[in-house]
Order: sequence, then structure tokens, then C-alpha cells
Amino acid sequence: QFSFPAERFRGQYRGTPLKPPYCVIFPDSAESAKEWPTEHFATIAQHLLHHYGLSIYLCGHGNKQHLGEAISQRVQHERVI
Repeated sequence: QFSFPAERFRGQYRGTPLKPPYCVIFPDSAESAKEWPTEHFATIAQHLLHHYGLSIYLCGHGNKQHLGEAISQRVQHERVI
């Protein structure tokens, strides 16, 4: 289940086919020791947006919503969902 950012995803995107070109990023991990810093995900998202024109879909578990929000805040782009 896609769960963040919930307020943007549920109503507008749930059940809607993803439109190419896009990239799906899962920034969370079952073990916090294996989590990559959100700054690194944001850097990759910015690169994919600006060099390849991809939309970025952030996915993960509800208890890790803060990771997707942090990435979205750093990138500040309408195609980061």
C-alpha cells in the first residue's frame, strides 16, 4: 500500500495508473541501521527530475511517512508525489 504523502496520494492517485516516465522510491527499511539518509534520496530524486524528466513517487509504510515528507520538502517539486 502506498502511504505517504497520504493526503496527496490517496484521493488523487490511488487506483490511477502511474504515467511514464516515472521512478518509484521506497526510502524506508525494516531496520533503521540500513536506512539511507533522506538527503541522499532527495539528491537522486532531483537528478532524475532534472536530467531525465521523471516524476517521483514516494512509497513506504505509514510509520515511515516522515521519510517521504523530508524528501519531498528537500526537493520541492510538483512531480514528487
